[in-house]
Amino acid sequence: MASPSSSAADPAQHKYLQCLTNHSSTPISQAIYFPTDPLYTSTLESNIRNLVYASDSTPRPLFIVAATHVSHIQSTILCCKAHGLQLRIRSGGHDFDGLSYVSPSPFVLLDLFNLRSVTIDVESETAWVNSGATLGELYHEIAGNSKILGFPGGVCPTVGVGGFLSGGGYGNLMRKHGLSVDNVVDAIIVDSDGQLIADKLHEDLFIRVVLIPVPITSGDEEKFTIKAKFNALFLGKTERLMGLMDHEFPELVPKASLEGIWAKMMESGKTGFVFNPYGGAMDEVPAAETAFPHRAGNLYKIQYSIGWKEPGVEAEEKYLGDIRRMYSYMTPFVSKNPRRAYMNYSYAEGKVYGDKYFDGNFERLVKVKTAVDPNYFFWNEQSVPVLPGKVEL
Repeated sequence: MASPSSSAADPAQHKYLQCLTNHSSTPISQAIYFPTDPLYTSTLESNIRNLVYASDSTPRPLFIVAATHVSHIQSTILCCKAHGLQLRIRSGGHDFDGLSYVSPSPFVLLDLFNLRSVTIDVESETAWVNSGATLGELYHEIAGNSKILGFPGGVCPTVGVGGFLSGGGYGNLMRKHGLSVDNVVDAIIVDSDGQLIADKLHEDLFIRVVLIPVPITSGDEEKFTIKAKFNALFLGKTERLMGLMDHEFPELVPKASLEGIWAKMMESGKTGFVFNPYGGAMDEVPAAETAFPHRAGNLYKIQYSIGWKEPGVEAEEKYLGDIRRMYSYMTPFVSKNPRRAYMNYSYAEGKVYGDKYFDGNFERLVKVKTAVDPNYFFWNEQSVPVLPGKVEL
């Protein structure tokens, strides 16, 4: 771990450490990891979920701040601004493009894994959750405090709450209770000036979350084929569920087209789809109510995936090419003009992303971003851009 004495040998490290120390109201030196520190690499790699970005050729941060107090977040923001450094912020590291911990420019990684407390208030049916907590930790704390409360989050327990909520957050309960972000009622935010914003949030600055009651119920080799796996929650009695299970699932596209999709998937043998059904409560929230606009009229969200273990650039290009061809093949069967996308899954190479992610909410988000971060400090390849000049909310 860094300390004033161990960092003094490097003038740049000493400069950064001095700035961080001066701006933090609590001791911070033990939360800083420079490349010379023994725990730097293990700290960096601990939450790299996409191993493409664990290679030696991946750009690494000048230093890591593993914040343990909100003042560490504030001082990191202030010092990055003062020294012209790019800031990357990592919650859980589930980032297909590594945007939360990789940058082509000199950058600092603010890692939130130490800020993971979850406080449950059963009486008010709410919970305060730190951004570094994972969904699994949130669910575990809820279950330990109540047998009838839950939260409409995702199915992957290691996803960080901070990144999950910022992208909208979907899961098996969204047809009943909407997105995770639809159940956020309050938040404490550090802005681009390092100021703590609490109890005075503008409606557009959109972490206290609502917990929802849920009912309790008891209850050939060398050949390839297609495997359909359904993962869902039924909020009702067993008798009604068994009746519903006797019906067929409706077809998304005509049978002939499905056969073409299956054949295309077989060309690689490694591609996969995840279909998340919309409807229900998703149809009840107006498209402009939150930044997430994909509401009424959408049947599914499709996640395209491919995985491989072969090392090297050649294998990477091959498999990425396979999944991109699969994505293109699906064009006739999905939304158009433009093709829509879910922010937390899409890739950085998309040049026109605003309408895909946010549809008619994009211009509103640009104005909000300009008002709260006019200097475009919080930035990555998928950020909402800012306008020149001043904008008032």
